[in-house]
Amino acid sequence: MAGHNLNGPRVHVRPRWADDQSKPSWEGTLIHRSPEMLVLRAGVAHPGAYGFVTLEPGDVFFERYWFHRWYNIFAIYDEGERFKGWYANISTPIAFDGETIRYTDLDLDLWVWPDRRFVVLDEDEFAQRVEREMPASVVAQARAGLAELLNDLAAEGPLFREHSSY
Repeated sequence: MAGHNLNGPRVHVRPRWADDQSKPSWEGTLIHRSPEMLVLRAGVAHPGAYGFVTLEPGDVFFERYWFHRWYNIFAIYDEGERFKGWYANISTPIAFDGETIRYTDLDLDLWVWPDRRFVVLDEDEFAQRVEREMPASVVAQARAGLAELLNDLAAEGPLFREHSSY
């Protein structure tokens, strides 16, 4: 994790649910910006045991957000820099005003362990909140985003490599 600009600007992350309700927000340090994406380094915002991973104070997230992709991916490390895995949110592409990242979380998630085993999460919530409430085009983009992630994972593509490869 060395070599990243950890003194970059602070950025707020303000996601919303599909019903337009606010989700908990957090801040991170912008460590990479390109026309395609932003990468933040952030501490764990919501510690707890989630069944597939335990997030603890001191854990570090390298969060990748794309302007034109229907997901974001977090590479998660413990405070000793041991890699825990990746958490991918199916979401709308981000909007960024220079200070705040905004997107709609579409409930569907993917957890990938370091050995590339994975589990798709929250399919029931996706069916209840997104498939029933959102336009068919959004549902199709969300499903296509998940398919892109799973295809990349199966092909050992670039999305599920440690954070240094962005």
